[in-house]
Amino acid sequence: MSLEQNQPPKAWFNVLRNLTQIAQLGLNMALPLVLGVAGSLWLQKKFLLGGWVVLLGILLGLLGAAGGLWQFCRQALAQTRRRRETRDDGTTHSP
Repeated sequence: MSLEQNQPPKAWFNVLRNLTQIAQLGLNMALPLVLGVAGSLWLQKKFLLGGWVVLLGILLGLLGAAGGLWQFCRQALAQTRRRRETRDDGTTHSP
């Protein structure tokens, strides 16, 4: 995807905002799962626990990722509603 140099700065701002949101979504999904698995593997080795600890870590990681996705979606919907209600000039309008 390439934007021409003569496009207004607002277009670039929108592209950067969308890329930031995609990166945030990726981190919200991946980080809890990675931390859950890494933490459970550490617990398993440290305390000589069974494989159930890893399954528990995966489950907790998936729940954390789902919670992050839910929060991200709520935030994105609220932001979209605010943008629809407020025009660029700052005036509000009814749909």
